[in-house]
Amino acid sequence: MSSNHTETMNQSLHEFFYTVGVATTTGIAYYIWNNFYPITLNRLITDTAWWAVRCQTRATMMYERVENILYPWVTVVLPEKERPDVRFYLNGVEVSSMSYLEALKYEEDDFSEEYNKVTYEIYDDNNKSDKLVMIRDSVNDIMDKGLKKSNVHFISVSLKREGKDDVDIDMSSKGNIYMIGNELFSESFLGWILPDIDLSEDYTISTIDDNVNMVSFSKNQYIVLNENGYDVKTLESKENDEDTEAKKEMEKNNSGLFSWFNTNKAKDE
Repeated sequence: MSSNHTETMNQSLHEFFYTVGVATTTGIAYYIWNNFYPITLNRLITDTAWWAVRCQTRATMMYERVENILYPWVTVVLPEKERPDVRFYLNGVEVSSMSYLEALKYEEDDFSEEYNKVTYEIYDDNNKSDKLVMIRDSVNDIMDKGLKKSNVHFISVSLKREGKDDVDIDMSSKGNIYMIGNELFSESFLGWILPDIDLSEDYTISTIDDNVNMVSFSKNQYIVLNENGYDVKTLESKENDEDTEAKKEMEKNNSGLFSWFNTNKAKDE
């Protein structure tokens, strides 16, 4: 047998066994893939989703690292614009906003916009998602006053009117308003938190606090929060105000032009 024939046979045997090896390996791999890791549409979607999550996570981590490195230098070149802390409202609609430092100049001056509610909003240092809100009727009342949480909390608050459906009040819709000194349930407060509700007719506020105490307040009542409770305030009705004014006017007249006449009359008697 010639050497050329021997080389050809060896090459053929090599190719044969190579083909058998590749086919066997492919068959085993295919069997394992199909039986232990079947190719399905759900599997493909799941793998794609996990791959996207991994990429997003890595990108977020990389962004945070770069931001932490560059942020101090960026703020020097491009100072961060002051966030508006003070917001002015007219009947529940925001009419203006500005930073606390900008609002300081209005402490002694009249504010140019008409408003009936002003808030000072900051975020809790221990919980960045907790927005603390101070509510006042005048911008002068928020200056140089810190925010301190009250221990009061209402589980449920609703506005009730005769012949109409109750209106549930979401007390957290504009932030954490349970701050010491905040006035709640006054007509101006309700106009701020419920701007679309007509408050001209009579109503009552029904509440349930976190101790499951049920308390109702009339239209002429509101509360002022303190550290562990609240003080109930009652507004004088218009009729009482008119009577008081008339009484003051009468006393003024008696002490003025008619004082001499009244004194002589008393002596004669």
